[in-house]
Amino acid sequence: MEGLQKKIAGDWFDIRENGENVFDIEEYFNPSPDDLKGLIKDIRLSVEEGILEYKRTVMLPIFSFLESLKYDSRGLEQLQTQAIKLSSLIYTMLIQRLLCRGAIPLRKEKLSVQVRGEQDIKEIVSELNDRIKKEPDLSKHPAVKNIFMQMNIYKKELEEMKKLSPNIPPEKASAFFANFKNRFNQITGSIQENYTVLLKEEQERLHEKRLTNPLEGYDLVPLAKMCMAQAQEAAKVRSTLNFAEKEGYRTREYLVNLIEEKDTILRPFHSEAEYFQRMEPSPKRMAGLAKTFGQEIIVILERQLKRIEGSSPASPGDD
Repeated sequence: MEGLQKKIAGDWFDIRENGENVFDIEEYFNPSPDDLKGLIKDIRLSVEEGILEYKRTVMLPIFSFLESLKYDSRGLEQLQTQAIKLSSLIYTMLIQRLLCRGAIPLRKEKLSVQVRGEQDIKEIVSELNDRIKKEPDLSKHPAVKNIFMQMNIYKKELEEMKKLSPNIPPEKASAFFANFKNRFNQITGSIQENYTVLLKEEQERLHEKRLTNPLEGYDLVPLAKMCMAQAQEAAKVRSTLNFAEKEGYRTREYLVNLIEEKDTILRPFHSEAEYFQRMEPSPKRMAGLAKTFGQEIIVILERQLKRIEGSSPASPGDD
């Protein structure tokens, strides 16, 4: 058993040392695109209780598998398959831990505000005048001040062009009008840019009021500790499976011993479910919270998948 204990301790040391940021986690576990796609699918299919359900669907069947080995050793060829599932589970729990600690920011809806390039600047000014009648303080906004200042410049430039154009020689007309056109384009661009600034500030204020992440407002820090404890227990099971497969000798003894530790191994998983219930006593809201966690993790996994696929060399025959 000494060799097994060294294996468990060594594996956990490596996992713990590489678990402090998402890039080290990814490098240590080195998931393939297919690994990530499978993990995303498994979490997405956990439609009842999200991340809690996903963890149960990995851990409980493993103990059913171990129970079967008490009486029949024909399932030993599944050791590697079960160990791979545990690797994905540990990977997920380490990412969840970083979310709970705030090391990975909770996602918020992206905000994109654009002014149509063809929008007439007179339309912008007309909209602002109408709004200022209802909100006089809007006229004090720097962007609004800049818009009206640029509009005054535009009017002066237009008057200047109309005044000078009748006396411009034909051979100089092209350069004359091109110069004014360039100036008008600069003014138009400035007005649209300032209008975009105004709109974006307003939308961001609404964003802060209305579009917050559902996980905000909860104390997630205790969950980080639970996720680490879960990862350690799952890593112990994975190390034992890998050790048993490699050794061959006394394989069933190593695996059956895990069954005796079942309650201890699953305790941090139960603790997490209990903490979710304390955060949201309503079963429906608790399930929603767990599903939100699953969605957060899926977003991170999809981002990793996109990066890995983008950096992979093309296969032979790919165009």
